[in-house]
Amino acid sequence: MVTAYVLLTVKTGKEYDVVDEIKKRVPMDKIKDISIVYGMFDIVVAVDAHSLGDLERIVLEIRKIPYVSSTTTLVSAKT
Repeated sequence: MVTAYVLLTVKTGKEYDVVDEIKKRVPMDKIKDISIVYGMFDIVVAVDAHSLGDLERIVLEIRKIPYVSSTTTLVSAKT
């Protein structure tokens, strides 16, 4: 299992639209949490993927969403 945090920057005012679109495109069993946040990033998506390949497919699908300007993915270290 791979846990990651995908940090998104989106067009101003489109945060809720992007969240709704993520919920449509990414299977809900892969999303641990999704939050609109304030600061350098606009949305944080906590993801549980089966493998790095699975994580890559999820991130690439998120990047296809209109109004997503950029993403940064943080892969969690095992603790």
